[in-house]
Amino acid sequence: MDYKDENDRDNDKNDIAIETSNNSNNGNGTISLEDFAHQHLQSLSDDIRVFAEARLWGKYHKPRNLILALMGEVGELAELLQWDGDDAFYSNDDDDCQPNTLDNLSQELADVSIYAIRLATVCNVVDGLRESLLLQSEQDGIEAKQL
Repeated sequence: MDYKDENDRDNDKNDIAIETSNNSNNGNGTISLEDFAHQHLQSLSDDIRVFAEARLWGKYHKPRNLILALMGEVGELAELLQWDGDDAFYSNDDDDCQPNTLDNLSQELADVSIYAIRLATVCNVVDGLRESLLLQSEQDGIEAKQL
């Protein structure tokens, strides 16, 4: 997938932080899984659908193709940490992380998320995904998490 340049990503991060703090129930930049499921999942799905439609990708976005693309992105995500050991991201020493590792990780996680949400949209299961998230939230008593 194509990525924005570094300045665009920094601006997007600022926009997200402002948006989440304004929409948050507790004003500290957090959002609950329930709020995400109710307020943001459909919006993300719609944005990704519009993006794909504008590029006429619909004929290629069949479930099988999306699953294969998703698997490719998961492979790229795994490759980032493949040889780093289990504790590479749990260290408190900032010197352990290469400068662009977190940026690459966030980009690959975004790709995986986009393909997963697009797959849910194409298969018409976004409502089911929302209900599953809400059910999971109720069962586990998940509290609001820092974004």
